[in-house]
Amino acid sequence: NSFSRDFINAAVINNYFQNYNLSYAEKKLPSCLNTESLNNTPLDTAKLLNSADHIIFASGDFNTDCPKKDLMFLKNLNNASVTFIGTKSFGWSTTANLLEGKEKGIEARTPALDRLIKQSNRVEKIVSSGIYVNTLNLISDRKGTVRIFDNDGKLLSFDTRHLTPEGAIYLGKLWFKHPLLKRFK
Repeated sequence: NSFSRDFINAAVINNYFQNYNLSYAEKKLPSCLNTESLNNTPLDTAKLLNSADHIIFASGDFNTDCPKKDLMFLKNLNNASVTFIGTKSFGWSTTANLLEGKEKGIEARTPALDRLIKQSNRVEKIVSSGIYVNTLNLISDRKGTVRIFDNDGKLLSFDTRHLTPEGAIYLGKLWFKHPLLKRFK
């Protein structure tokens, strides 16, 4: 989905995965993976999953009933290591962000959406922090606010959930400092 494309864009724009054969499953996987859902998964995606050494599962919104099932399914599929990438949030309104930026400049910050913070923390507890990159924890300060602009004043997200090219550079550097991802730099 578009959130996994954001992750791939952030990796590629920062020249990560240079020593890896990176494949991207363009077909959306069914929610709550199981043997039956694999049978309903496009053949090219099923082949990628079966042959992968490492599966990175990036999604914008996890159904909190599914991550444990998804994890167990993916881990039992072919013994690949699995990493879940949590969602991101740059506030509730791009217009409000731009107005905040006009008033406060490039240091402007906005609260991340509370429902997404709660959802992300629930998913992390369900699948364990040992395989989960809590993106909102990476981009939030102690007050739960996130940057709106990079150091050059460029907007990080064009719609509060998806990255601009500058946002991909910024967040990619943060993502790949995480212990679960830094080996792919």
